Amino acid sequence: MGHIIGVWIAAGLTLMIFSFLYKDNPFYKFAEHVYVGVSAAYATFYTWDYFLMPKLVHPLIQHHWFVIIPGLFGAMMLTRWFRNIAWVSRWPIAVSVGVGSGLAVVQSLQGYLIPQLKSTLLPVVGPSLVFNNPITNLWHHPLNNLIIIVGTITTIVYFYFSKEHKGFIGGTAFPFSIHSHIN
Repeated sequence: MGHIIGVWIAAGLTLMIFSFLYKDNPFYKFAEHVYVGVSAAYATFYTWDYFLMPKLVHPLIQHHWFVIIPGLFGAMMLTRWFRNIAWVSRWPIAVSVGVGSGLAVVQSLQGYLIPQLKSTLLPVVGPSLVFNNPITNLWHHPLNNLIIIVGTITTIVYFYFSKEHKGFIGGTAFPFSIHSHIN
């Protein structure tokens, strides 16, 4: 029986929201206020039950004092909404940005940069390349590895902006700049 009442309330609120399609009216305003109030109450109780109680209150009851610092930082972040003490929220935000940046740098290095460097730093000729299949590996793999090495070095030289392009480096860059101006 309770389920049927909930369905009728949801249907009535849906029709009240859809009444805005005709024009702004008191039914729409009522449904809007109910929706905002119920959402705020649900978010508050959800945060209390699933985050604050198990992650902050229960560890403090069991004398795990290390959770005081994150709890204090969380409370300091809430001071952002009070103009006279809003500066207090800068400390926890700075710590969270610093920790997040540090973790992101490590993740980027280990996930993207180091595997690409490992793929680039291949031996031109090595014993495993020659002895696996002497006919194909003797010329095929060393040639591919040499092409990768030459391509990487020439790309780095082309985009090297720290030194004025004179001599050998300038000689390689000049025809490409003329070519880009023509196109």
